[in-house]
Amino acid sequence: GIVVARLHSLLEVRGRMPRTRIRQSEFSMAPSRKSSCSGRLHRLRQVRASVSAIDIFNYETIMNTATKLKVCNRWLAAALVVMLVSGIQLEATGGKYAWSVWVHIALGVFLTGLAFYHIFLHNRKSNWFSRFSKNRNTMTRILWWVFLLTEVSGVAATVQWLCGDGHSPLGGIHGKIGSIMVIVATIHAVKHVRKKK
Repeated sequence: GIVVARLHSLLEVRGRMPRTRIRQSEFSMAPSRKSSCSGRLHRLRQVRASVSAIDIFNYETIMNTATKLKVCNRWLAAALVVMLVSGIQLEATGGKYAWSVWVHIALGVFLTGLAFYHIFLHNRKSNWFSRFSKNRNTMTRILWWVFLLTEVSGVAATVQWLCGDGHSPLGGIHGKIGSIMVIVATIHAVKHVRKKK
């Protein structure tokens, strides 16, 4: 009876040891698992917060730029039409009236500012000459160079007019280049509108 009792006690101890060991090991590993999980969750939340902040910032920037471009483009279209009418009037009268020349100069300054602002919204502070030279759109590249020629010839014609030369041949050349610019700008705008649709 004593032997049987001892065997029973040994079996009970052996049967309990693995259970107690497993429980102890689980208890000892539980804090480390909890800490690692909480650390991973904290990092994941930080990454999500940073990504969402970047997305919101980019979205707001893109939307602001798109809105500004839309407003700028409308003003450009209106100014271009008025500028064309003013140029035709100058050609018809030969620059006879000084006020019409001054109006044309003021419109030219306004249109130039809008054009530069339009380019700035697209290219920001990068090298514009490099950006336009690498632009895949042929019409955009042509418009850039025609625009520069119009500006240079316009400044030269204005200086010559202020010197008292009246409607000089240089003014006529400026008018022809400006007409080409209006045509190219119209094609450029129509292509972009169709592309958006």
